[in-house]
Parts: sequence; C-alpha cells; structure tokens
Amino acid sequence: MKNLIAFSVLGLFSLNATSSLYAAQAIYKTSGTVTLIGNGAQALIKSDFGCWVVDPSTWKITAIGAFTHNGKKLMQVVETENYNVKTIAGPGGTTYTSFAKGESPSRQTPTLAVEAAFGLGVNSLVNIESTRSVSLPKSMKTYGFGQIKSGSSGYSVSQSAGRAVLDMAASRLSNSKETYSQAVDRIVTFLKSKGYTEASPRKIALPKAAKR
Repeated sequence: MKNLIAFSVLGLFSLNATSSLYAAQAIYKTSGTVTLIGNGAQALIKSDFGCWVVDPSTWKITAIGAFTHNGKKLMQVVETENYNVKTIAGPGGTTYTSFAKGESPSRQTPTLAVEAAFGLGVNSLVNIESTRSVSLPKSMKTYGFGQIKSGSSGYSVSQSAGRAVLDMAASRLSNSKETYSQAVDRIVTFLKSKGYTEASPRKIALPKAAKR
C-alpha cells in the first residue's frame, strides 16, 4: 500500500517549475484523483488536501498530498526527481511550462516498473513576494501512469489526473515570514494536527532538475 500511495502523490501532485533566479517560494493548491487496479480489486482515491511548495530559482519542488483510504488518513511528502522541464512557445507570444517524466524502472521509486507523468500550464508574470515578478503558470493540469510491482510476480496499475492552482495570497504570506523548509514543515504539522500520518519517510536529497 505504501508503494501505491507514493506513486499516487507523484502522479497527482508532482511539478518542477523553472524561471530566472528568484529567492522565494510559490505555493500551489492541488486536487485530483488516482485509480488503482490490481490484486483483484479497483479503487478510486480522491485527494483530501494537496499542495506544491516550489522554489523557482532551483526548481526544487516538495509535493504534499493527504487522502483517506480504507478508513486511514494518510499523507505523503515527496521531493520530485528527474523531471524534464521545458518552456514552450505558444501563439500570440504566450509561453507554457511543460514537464514530463518517463522511466522504466523508476529511479526515484524502485517498486515502479514504469513511471510516467506529464503537466502543462500557461506562464504569466506573477508577484509571489513584494519586490519582483516571476514567470510561472497560474494553473497546471497533470497526468500520471505507473505499473507497480506488488508481490513476487504481480503488478498493479495507477492512473492519475490532477490540477494545480497558484495560491497568490498563501505565497505572499509564506514569503513574508518563512523559508522554503519552514513552509513545508508548517504544512506537514498542520496535516498531522488533522489526524494524517505520513505513509513513509520523506526523501531529503534532491538531484537537480533537467535544464531547459
């Protein structure tokens, strides 16, 4: 179950965002569903709470997801790895941020025989703190797929779809009083106070994301 949960959070809530150097974090609110099929059963899990904490200058992303499954209130804290992030030129001078990941097997989650994710959003100049603007998507759609090893020879499948919306007010408030790591710890502490338990220990080390 922990392995299924780990991929669910990656598929629903993962993002690597890029921009010029910028010493501030962006807070995105996320929502979505994941369908799990395997071991003779099928389940649809809807997120209770989700967010991204994004450092646009280093492309460091911490994805936090909370959901209820089989009566258990669970959360996962994942620092995304190995995403290919590109700026795409659209019509009329618009630009998009596109991220994609396809690995077999997954280097971040060894129990995943296949891990795939995709996201896309239109960039805008936004003020996530008081002094400067940064180009980030105001919203993004994300999709994920995985084949998960379950047992000695069996497999399960995970399919997810999600949406992330930049929370300007939360971003500005966060940047006025806390660092990136403090923002992550504050959100995790809040979820624990609501009865959610971390499904597995979070990863601390984070390799650099692919450059545009």
